[in-house]
Amino acid sequence: MLINIQAWCAKAERSTADVVRRLIALGIPEEETPAYLDRLRAEKFLDDRRYARSFAEDRWRLQGWGREKIRQSLTQKEIEENLIEDALAQIPPGDYDAFREQLLRQKLTALAAYPPAGQAARIFRFAVGRGIEEDWIRDWLSRHGLDDA
Repeated sequence: MLINIQAWCAKAERSTADVVRRLIALGIPEEETPAYLDRLRAEKFLDDRRYARSFAEDRWRLQGWGREKIRQSLTQKEIEENLIEDALAQIPPGDYDAFREQLLRQKLTALAAYPPAGQAARIFRFAVGRGIEEDWIRDWLSRHGLDDA
């Protein structure tokens, strides 16, 4: 059974919570789970820090998620807060700022046909859904003369 779990972990980064769920689904007794986890960690098949960093990088670069959405997802995957902070710190601040700016500018351009009064609320909802920080969104809207959110 260990070989199956190792192969599964080798295909993609997995969190400890993912592995525990998989072990339970495979019928491994709960009292044996820590031994499996220890072995997987010792053999470098399982590393929550590596998982969190990979997750944050992929979601930001490939899916266009903001820090708040990444944080929420990692929290749901039961990743420790210090590992989440470490993963988010790996996102280059300058690149992240450019990403947020570009994302909201594109949305503003797409909303050009809508009356200005409703644009701010639509942009705000869109950006929050993408995981962009609310304070930053409000500041951006204010800088662009869209204060009705």
